[in-house]
Amino acid sequence: MRNKILVLAICVCATAVLSSRTPAFAGKADELIAAAENFIASEQYHLALKRAREATEQYPDNAGGWMILARCQSLLGHYLSSNLAYERALSADADPAAVYRETARNYMQLRNWHAARAGYLKVLEEDGDDIETLLQLGLLEATLGETEEAVSRYEKALGPLEKLAVRDSANADVHRNLGVARYHLGRKAEAVEAFETAARLGGGLAGLYGPLADCLQSSGQPGKALACIREGLREGSQQAWLYSIWGKILEDQNDYEGAIARFSQAAALGEEPWSEYARKQIARQQELKQRKEMLAKQSSAM
Repeated sequence: MRNKILVLAICVCATAVLSSRTPAFAGKADELIAAAENFIASEQYHLALKRAREATEQYPDNAGGWMILARCQSLLGHYLSSNLAYERALSADADPAAVYRETARNYMQLRNWHAARAGYLKVLEEDGDDIETLLQLGLLEATLGETEEAVSRYEKALGPLEKLAVRDSANADVHRNLGVARYHLGRKAEAVEAFETAARLGGGLAGLYGPLADCLQSSGQPGKALACIREGLREGSQQAWLYSIWGKILEDQNDYEGAIARFSQAAALGEEPWSEYARKQIARQQELKQRKEMLAKQSSAM
């Protein structure tokens, strides 16, 4: 009993020493940061920004203040200002991997692919097994046409994701990410299984309608693919991609006029790379339509 009391006394003393060494401003800065986080949770981003600015103005050496300020600016669409705040956070000893990851996301929003890639590579320098970064980098490199590099990222992420899906089987995000990795590695039937599991667990399909519809169309399930496409279009998700897949389904049915209409919708949206793909497909569908009409005329003349 005496030993327990002694240990407790030591712990209390240690806590008192640590508290006495904690700067008085730390608690006040944390209060402002917490207030900003609460405003973010209720989507009151301008009020959150106000509190975050107060935190950085009053406590400029507090990394947490700069991190929350950067987040507020990003949520408001001020991506360059956000990245400047992240740089200040880094100079105040914020976690480098977290800073590089968030700046890369901002560059993705700005469609500055090369800067985003540089940011994600810095994250991997800090943590080479970061699954989210491997997936994002794979997607980015695929967009840039760097197929081999993209495949290597997905291959590296796949093993850990498959283990996570077993260990944390009720986590929708894990199954979602597993589906993304499988999809980009060409394992489309397995990708559908993972996507459907994620949806069943309540994860939703936002951002997944394109790959899921593509998987279903490729596996000869046009009915399911069209249902997925229509749902995605209702939610305003990946529209150019979905119209392009719809165009491919109509091409498979020899409905070239319908395919041209869908590819035209995709092209008009200006969502690259799918709008560019759609523009090329319009010309191809017109050739297929002319060939079909020519064969029909030849057949009727015989």
